[in-house]
Amino acid sequence: ELYRSFLRLGINVTDQDIEDIIYFLVDVYNKCNDQQIGYDEIDWDQLTEDFREILSNVNDSSFEDFDDQHIILILDKNVQMLPWESLPCLRKQPVSRLPSLSFLRDRILSIQHQNIPHNINTNTNNNHQKNQQNKQNIENIEFLNHVVDKNKCYYVLNPSQDLKNTQKEFETFVKSFQNWDGVIGHSPSEQEIKNGLSNQDLY
Repeated sequence: ELYRSFLRLGINVTDQDIEDIIYFLVDVYNKCNDQQIGYDEIDWDQLTEDFREILSNVNDSSFEDFDDQHIILILDKNVQMLPWESLPCLRKQPVSRLPSLSFLRDRILSIQHQNIPHNINTNTNNNHQKNQQNKQNIENIEFLNHVVDKNKCYYVLNPSQDLKNTQKEFETFVKSFQNWDGVIGHSPSEQEIKNGLSNQDLY
């Protein structure tokens, strides 16, 4: 999928976009390996030309086969801090991040359960198979009842006081929700964190 994403750049990609991708790849490599690649050791001009040549050798018809399905990123701790969504090849692509495969599985099951009939037959003369189906339907309904209350939210905005513009942009927004609770401009105390996780649906 990464290879296909690079090909989406097309043959008219700018040198700056190519350099951005190379920076990302080198940064990822350095974070995942003990042997580091020095940025001053890279011949950026030559590498950019090589990358452009690879793209130009790809048949134009290859780009037409790419669909624009939603991309879900499940990243580990070594690469999650990188702004993958800002890569030139993904800027026009719908992209989401999920924390784990189990979370993705949960979302898929939720969609599947929405398409299952939830009619519960209470006739006491039902056979064992119908009773099992009723039990499954009840479980499906209970599964769908796990929702997040949008009014129960705890926020932490600019705790290190180094994101003044971000605080200025979002402070009015978070304060507009009267039921929300949180801290702005400083780190929450241990008790505040405990209360936020215990009493709110969203942190």
